[in-house]
Amino acid sequence: MHYYSYKFEQNDEYETSNELVVFLASDHFDLESFLDLIESHRHNLAPSAVIIIVRQPCYRETISSIQEDSTAKDRLQGDTPILVLAYDQTGDIVEQYDLASQNYTGTFDLQRFKRVAITSIFENRQGLINSTNLYHFRNPSQRHSTKFIRLANILSEPTEISFLAFCCLPFLPVDCKIAYVDTPALLPLIFSIKEQLKEFDKTRSIIPINFESYFRLPDYDFKYRNEAVVIISASTSEV
Repeated sequence: MHYYSYKFEQNDEYETSNELVVFLASDHFDLESFLDLIESHRHNLAPSAVIIIVRQPCYRETISSIQEDSTAKDRLQGDTPILVLAYDQTGDIVEQYDLASQNYTGTFDLQRFKRVAITSIFENRQGLINSTNLYHFRNPSQRHSTKFIRLANILSEPTEISFLAFCCLPFLPVDCKIAYVDTPALLPLIFSIKEQLKEFDKTRSIIPINFESYFRLPDYDFKYRNEAVVIISASTSEV
């Protein structure tokens, strides 16, 4: 599977729209798997629009692949607005193109979509684990809790990891070369960020360094901090 998809409900003063947002989680647009994805969603409630989010280097390929395929229009049922959005290495949308004959008339709220989709991933992957009557949790901070955020659950599906990496891009300094992390469980996210950045600039890289959470924080030497970002996992504790 090359795509992360999510049915995104938007509301304005006059109507509610149910848009299918498709995030390309690779450097190549696969038309056949994209069309299969669209058709699978039509078995339920047909979306009011389809929003495709791709990396800028793949933007033209995505548009031409759909326009030039003789069967694509019929399989997409041509009356559905299709908007292609391209993002750059900062995660900003820098280009957009309406593919369908019926223009996309809505306003796509990217920031709200990110929040809703990330929340959905967290809940669907059971990111928050509850204790039972037999046990509770002790976090690395040594504080106790009846709930525990399990990062390994959240970072378990490659297309979702790629989408989460896209959501991280706006927070990375442009000259960032190091990512300090507090747990090896974050490494798949860092590697996905690195893979996406190289699509925009072949010379750009980001290296993860694990400072091992609270245990080494007081005496750890963050010697690359001038060219680094710190990405840490969330934890829970009783209030």
